[in-house]
Amino acid sequence: MSLRVGITGSSGFIGRNIAKALKDKGYAINHFNRPGQDLLNSDPSSLREFIKNSDIIIHAAAINRGTDSEVISGGVVATNNLARAIVDSKSAAKIVFISSVQADLDNVYGRSKNLAESLLADLSKRQGNQVSIFRVPNVFGENGRPFYNSVVHTFCHQIANNQRPKILVDKKTQFIYIQDLSKIISKEVDIARKNKLFLKTIRPANEVMVSDLLRLINSFKNIKDPSKLKSKFHRDLYRTYLSFQSYNKKLEIKSDERGKLVETFKIPDTGQVFYSTTKPNVTRGNHYHTRKKEVFCVIEGKAKIRLRNRKTGQIEEHVVDGEQPEAIEMKIGWTHNIKNIGKKEMKLLVWVNEIFNPEDPDTFSEEV
Repeated sequence: MSLRVGITGSSGFIGRNIAKALKDKGYAINHFNRPGQDLLNSDPSSLREFIKNSDIIIHAAAINRGTDSEVISGGVVATNNLARAIVDSKSAAKIVFISSVQADLDNVYGRSKNLAESLLADLSKRQGNQVSIFRVPNVFGENGRPFYNSVVHTFCHQIANNQRPKILVDKKTQFIYIQDLSKIISKEVDIARKNKLFLKTIRPANEVMVSDLLRLINSFKNIKDPSKLKSKFHRDLYRTYLSFQSYNKKLEIKSDERGKLVETFKIPDTGQVFYSTTKPNVTRGNHYHTRKKEVFCVIEGKAKIRLRNRKTGQIEEHVVDGEQPEAIEMKIGWTHNIKNIGKKEMKLLVWVNEIFNPEDPDTFSEEV
């Protein structure tokens, strides 16, 4: 029988990512989440049922931001309630606790984590449960909560929304990508350790000044080739930044006697995609490019695409139909056009390998 994994706080940023990693490995996940299930105010029978149905409990529930009493309650009181319920249920479940590198610091959050660790260590000593404690650094990743989980999320949110971030304290900070943390925790589920109590401080190589972090994330606005980012850490940060960008916007429709044209996506160093509509018996094009490559795909209607090699005079013709879409390349240096030969409006999808620049369009008129 496969192990049943219970996760407290599985709707939170860290918990939900760990839950996904374990679900992808085939584990049955037992959730314990607010507001319906709360380690501070939950019905005791609900907590006992959760423990009963869990062979391993990953304790990820916490309050990262709030008043001192809220942070202490979310860390210490919640962990105490969980530990007492485990004792009352006489459960032998392994406990994996998501603690923090701040557990050794003299601040409210750090002290709350340290006390929670002590409660679970005492549980292990008294009842023999295997307890694994992971002290993790600043955790970041896609779709995190700004002004709560990580300064990375706050900076990404602010920069993506054209706001000006402020640095409150500029210091060296260690960061770990959420997917990397999820892998570490999911591996721990499979490990049977000799010692009943295991404590590990995760110290990734990703250590950077907060001011340097801000400069790096700010540079993502104008990045041309993400594949050239020099490290995994930078690529992980870039993916996180992208999750905060909103591409929702109304697109401009350019209309004339031939039909309509809409530029949909523009991606630096990748090009752009647009679509057009063309009325029956109307021809578009009759031009060539010296560096730009285009690919046409008729997605509705019928059309004839003609190309001519300007050097040799060679002619190519393609009769295409949206019922059986084909991708047809418009070769560099070949003048080309497309004609709607159907009785209804023709719809054309086009990819171009560079973004259109009206000051340097690389488009020269010439009949096929």
